[in-house]
Amino acid sequence: MNKRFVFLCVVILICTLTACGSNNESNDNNAAEKSVDGFLLAPSPLVPADIGAFFADVESEKYTPVAYIGSKTNDETIHCVLCKTHEGNDETYVIVFLTENTDGDAEITSTLECNSEVGTFAGVGSWTETDSPEINHDVRAALDNASTNLDGISLKPLAFLATQIVSGTNYRILCEVTPTTEKPEPYFAIVHIYEDLSGNAEISEVFEFVPTIE
Repeated sequence: MNKRFVFLCVVILICTLTACGSNNESNDNNAAEKSVDGFLLAPSPLVPADIGAFFADVESEKYTPVAYIGSKTNDETIHCVLCKTHEGNDETYVIVFLTENTDGDAEITSTLECNSEVGTFAGVGSWTETDSPEINHDVRAALDNASTNLDGISLKPLAFLATQIVSGTNYRILCEVTPTTEKPEPYFAIVHIYEDLSGNAEISEVFEFVPTIE
């Protein structure tokens, strides 16, 4: 058999196996990015300009976008956005599902609500909203410390929302919460973490998002 032909076959086989390995790795990475209800998590929680423009034009009196969670696409694209809602005297957090069709027209199709008030008022002990929803080193470190002895759930930070200075620091974080069960069903929640002056941290409150009842 021609040695050059054999060499060529070996090269083709190696390239094929490498490509298959790359595809499998890519598929694994994509699967790992999926979140609640199959949403693909955004690489950054910063609200995209077009999503912000929709709320500014259509829903500015009711919702203010805070963080972009992700999207999923079938025939239409559904965007998952954390917002503050202005209904009533107190601001609360709500997750808004914004459905966009192939023509670019969008409408709010459903929401999730929780009992976590925004609570950013002027005065001692108030919460201070962050300049950016991106997770920084301090927040990640506090969450890691608080999760050391956590039993029954795991937390993935999605957006950094606010801080409160007390005898230490309270952090408010939007998280994906996953029960450590055989068939876990993850959900979104606002998580409060208290970090004392010595750097010890613990989870103080968890506010789960649930479907809004009209």
